[in-house]
Amino acid sequence: TSPALPLNLPWFDVDDEGRVATILTAAPLGVAPPRDAPLAAGSVAQIDLGSGALLRSWTVPPLPPPLDHVHFWRSVAVAPDGRDVAVATQDGREFLLRSDAPGAWAPHRSLRRVAPLEVSGLPVLATSGTLAATGREALFVFGDTYIPFAARRGEERPRSAHPAANTLYAVDWSGTFRWRWAMENFPNGIALDRARRWAALTFSPGASGLGGDRNGVALFDLAREGAGIDRFAWEYLTAGTIPYDQFDVSADGRWVVLVEVPYARDPTRGARGAFRLHVLHCAAL
Repeated sequence: TSPALPLNLPWFDVDDEGRVATILTAAPLGVAPPRDAPLAAGSVAQIDLGSGALLRSWTVPPLPPPLDHVHFWRSVAVAPDGRDVAVATQDGREFLLRSDAPGAWAPHRSLRRVAPLEVSGLPVLATSGTLAATGREALFVFGDTYIPFAARRGEERPRSAHPAANTLYAVDWSGTFRWRWAMENFPNGIALDRARRWAALTFSPGASGLGGDRNGVALFDLAREGAGIDRFAWEYLTAGTIPYDQFDVSADGRWVVLVEVPYARDPTRGARGAFRLHVLHCAAL
């Protein structure tokens, strides 16, 4: 085991052999970890799961105010062999790192797909959600449009969607664009099978109110080549919404399972949907 850290650990991922864990560190806004902490807030670090030793780390440099607080959500994914790592921050940056790179650990490629856009003097971004990785690609899931809390001057809401909002965006491990898929609504996470061929992505209306009013799951065949439409396999719609993480793909890639719950986007019209468990065959629809 490794020593306890005086930091939040928003998320982590491991290689297929379970040898190394790649973790993210964060601290609440306005709270600084002790000076003798082994890692700074806003860091990406790798831990040997056999010994608990810290192997390498890199601290993301902050942006100028009001985006000077580096924060992560579930935005880290590791390639099956553990060599490549994809990371995204909530200030609109994405990074690719290589575990076997010589010298000090640092990204070999930085991306800015959801970089802030200034609208009426306020930065408008898209959220960086759960990431996924295959041996060939890093899959970034970008969510709803929002104005960072630190930049708000009241109850402002974005008036138009960020260009990269509600998209699945894939690059190879050199950072070269491979393909993308634009969702009508907010993506509620991504799940892959053990072979990392099938990717399921659920969606529902986002908090910004800028998307459509559809709930469901889309399935992609990552073994195919071409654009997003070439990888798209099928879409399955539900009346009710699908809560975050309440779905998965079976290890053998044959089944997608999801939970539907009632919801009311417009309270005056009552709730739609029901409490249901859906079991879908990947190749049957």
